[in-house]
Amino acid sequence: MVRKSTLSIHPVIFRVEGNVAEVSVGAVLMLFVVSATVSGALVFGKPVLLYLDGKKQDAVKLFLTTLGWMVVILILIFVILAVR
Repeated sequence: MVRKSTLSIHPVIFRVEGNVAEVSVGAVLMLFVVSATVSGALVFGKPVLLYLDGKKQDAVKLFLTTLGWMVVILILIFVILAVR
């Protein structure tokens, strides 16, 4: 016997069958889009504001520094996963 979901969220995003809850592809894609939006705003927001204020050199320096640290963190994650 399959119980109907008591959630008010659309079944394309989240559904419950029995005692098992499933998150659909739509929910994962929405999470990815929100994550990309927040990351983009954090990485590009301040440099764009600096650039528009006429501080072009500071904007480029901040952007490249942020990008560099992201690459360093990504490499560290890959190294940690490779050693594991």
